Amino acid sequence: MRIYKTAKLPEAKELMDLAPEPFSEEFSERYLIETISSSKRNLKGFLLDQTKVLGLGNIYACETMFLSGVDPRRRLGRGLLGLLLEGLLAGLLLLLHVAIFHATRVR
Repeated sequence: MRIYKTAKLPEAKELMDLAPEPFSEEFSERYLIETISSSKRNLKGFLLDQTKVLGLGNIYACETMFLSGVDPRRRLGRGLLGLLLEGLLAGLLLLLHVAIFHATRVR
């Protein structure tokens, strides 16, 4: 394990390859189009890859696929573009907003 000073975190090689956070401006439909179109993985593997989508674990990945109506075994690439991609992004962001809302209410 390495310890970094906060000011040096952007230089940490362990963090440089991480994907943008889903709520960031960088994480957009355009980002997903570019990233998905070059991937040959299945959707679940893609969502769990922290260099593609940051912060999703198994449950959130599964819930995102369910909300967007996309089969987790589906191979990625250009075939997922369009409405399916729009639904995937909307499902992911909705799920994270709901999870954060509920997490802030638990005391």
